[in-house]
Amino acid sequence: MKLLFWLQMSSLATAVSLWSSNSASWDTTNEAFALRNGKLGVISFGEPGAEKLNLNHDELWEGGLFEIDATCDSTFARLRGITQTGPPRGMTYNTIARSSISGTCDSSTRRLTISSSSSSTLTIVIGEGTDFDATKRTEAASYTFKGEDPAEHVETITSAAISQPESRLRTAHIEDYSRLTGAFTLDLPDTQGSDGTELSKLITDCNANKTEGDPYPEKLLFDYGRHLFMSRTNGLPPILQGVWSPTKTAAWSGDYHANISLQMNLWGAEATGLGELTIPVFDYMEQNWMPRGAETAELLYGSQGWVTHNEMNIFGHTGMKTYQTSADYLINSPTTVPSSLIRLIHQVYENAIQGAGIGGETGSPLLKNIKTQLPRLDKGLHIGTWGEIKEWKLPDSYGYDKEGNEHRHLSHLVGWYPGWSLSSYFDGYTNATIQSAVNKFLTHLGVGITDSNAGWEKVWRSACWARLNHTERAHYELRLTIDQNTGQSGLSLYSGGDAPSGAFQMDANFGYLGTVLMPRSGDGVRTVILAPAIPAAWTEGSVKGLRLRGGGSVDFSWDHDGLVDKVSATGVPGR
Repeated sequence: MKLLFWLQMSSLATAVSLWSSNSASWDTTNEAFALRNGKLGVISFGEPGAEKLNLNHDELWEGGLFEIDATCDSTFARLRGITQTGPPRGMTYNTIARSSISGTCDSSTRRLTISSSSSSTLTIVIGEGTDFDATKRTEAASYTFKGEDPAEHVETITSAAISQPESRLRTAHIEDYSRLTGAFTLDLPDTQGSDGTELSKLITDCNANKTEGDPYPEKLLFDYGRHLFMSRTNGLPPILQGVWSPTKTAAWSGDYHANISLQMNLWGAEATGLGELTIPVFDYMEQNWMPRGAETAELLYGSQGWVTHNEMNIFGHTGMKTYQTSADYLINSPTTVPSSLIRLIHQVYENAIQGAGIGGETGSPLLKNIKTQLPRLDKGLHIGTWGEIKEWKLPDSYGYDKEGNEHRHLSHLVGWYPGWSLSSYFDGYTNATIQSAVNKFLTHLGVGITDSNAGWEKVWRSACWARLNHTERAHYELRLTIDQNTGQSGLSLYSGGDAPSGAFQMDANFGYLGTVLMPRSGDGVRTVILAPAIPAAWTEGSVKGLRLRGGGSVDFSWDHDGLVDKVSATGVPGR
């Protein structure tokens, strides 16, 4: 469907985009929004005069990539087809754009032309669906993930929506969106007078070497990250690119990466009041990873439980992308990353022990095994010859942990951030040896430019520096992310530089949330540390509605020196 307009203003407060036409006969303010729960897009044209609007499918039709059927009637245009002819046969999809004003359908071109009168507003409702069904992942369903044909559902929701006044749809959208966006508020000062400046210019003008930074776009991109997370329909967890992919074939197949990307997408969700939007992650694990992963665990490792590997998709893929047949020095089996795995195991075991008490399952055989194994586990903490946290649990003579290796990944710091096995479990907040080893490794790892120059590697570095209370290094990495990896649209781009380009990954936009939150709070052992690393540029700011691990939330503000001056806690156990 091809709808061309010039976007002038989009409000993150309401998620309603406004624009004006460039046509003399169409001098109006128009708007567009999407109902998250209804899975509908709504476009409203205000009193457009004698202008004509064409609804058609030229771009997809001419692409020739899909088996499609484009049709229209006097009030709608429909696109129906499958994603691939197979075998195997792809998903069936159905999209309808429905108009509030009748037009003329050209059956030969499949084009719906709408001529609006000067006294009428025009509303277009767009609905879509596929036959993907995550519950059809079993052997009984032949692992088809194929559900009901979406045609009837799309017909029903678009017909119901177009029968309502546009104002009612708009109100429902704003109420739902405001409930989520209002759950958390971050306030930073506008020290550079940037309010009112276009985002594209703010990003272009960003220079990481300007130590004062510009808190306004830094805060704006934080709000934008929450907006992107809220704007999904919430049927599946957010993937590398998702609905924002500019192409039909996204880089990395638009899949899930289990090493850090999927986790990074969720860093700021629960803390900023978006916990309900994380439910699809657990549904995905239960419906996708677990049944197929149990087969993979048995097939590859002869193991109980279930397993997944680094790259997987929504169709039950849990196996290795490639299989290494040469002899290797084995450390853990199965494993995807060397020393981060053992730290994750520590955290899973600790969580299981605490969760069993809450759930009343303290006598289960599984819990008994966990309690027996936990004291025997390797701690996953090894310091190398040059004082660094070691990545590889191998003798130094193997030469794997090299000084000056500026690789993009820092997987073995998962226990420092976003995890807590190093930072809390081993008293990393007060343990000078651990702090020094983390500092040494981060310093030698570089700023995240040499290897790939990706955005996600910078936001992770920033959060790790913040947890070290190294305020200015943390703020520099944050500025560098905007400088090197943020496009003028605000979306993160994979390859940075003076003109960022290449496939983008949403994990940098979402990971940005956790990074910005890190200077404001940190979880110790049942202890919350407020404002441990507020940058000098973020003077006199505040946070409202910050959710805490273990329950409750906190509001607080800080003064010109970055010191907390007001605190209000709600629902915190023990208070």
